[in-house]
Amino acid sequence: MNHFTVMDIRSQILSLLGSVKRPGMDALLAFVESSNYFTVNCNGHHFIGKGGMAEHSMEVYTFMKEHNVAGLPEESLILCAFTHDLGKTAEARNSFGGRHDQRSLSVLRKCGVPLSEAEQTAILNHEPGWAYRAMKAATCPLYALLVAADCHSTGTWKREHADAVAERKARRAARHHRSSGRA
Repeated sequence: MNHFTVMDIRSQILSLLGSVKRPGMDALLAFVESSNYFTVNCNGHHFIGKGGMAEHSMEVYTFMKEHNVAGLPEESLILCAFTHDLGKTAEARNSFGGRHDQRSLSVLRKCGVPLSEAEQTAILNHEPGWAYRAMKAATCPLYALLVAADCHSTGTWKREHADAVAERKARRAARHHRSSGRA
């Protein structure tokens, strides 16, 4: 990912969101511009600091665009990449309850932006680590692409892989311990 200034990222994101021709986009753009979307950090990830969430969202979009082998609509990539974490803004937290993915959908509904079922599924379930998600990914390429992009951007794959390896080693050691008859 090229590291742009916050203003570069801001203008790129606003331009890309502005290219989406759906009802409610003016309200969504107004929300994004008036919220702390461009200044909030991305806690726990490598995008800590002012503008971290916007930089993360740009990286998610870039990954989705580069890996869009299914030929998904550009509007879907833009909407999912730049709105999947809207629920992390202070304005969304203060206005809506639930998890951040649920708040993201609430913001989009309030703005009047219609979403396809695939877009709703992708945004609502983009956090990795839930068991049923692998099955959902097989039936919703947009969801699979957003999760892959989000994991790539946040480094989640590396952490989950390390956790999975550690868990396998612990199970193997426990089996060995039981089979050796040690208490």
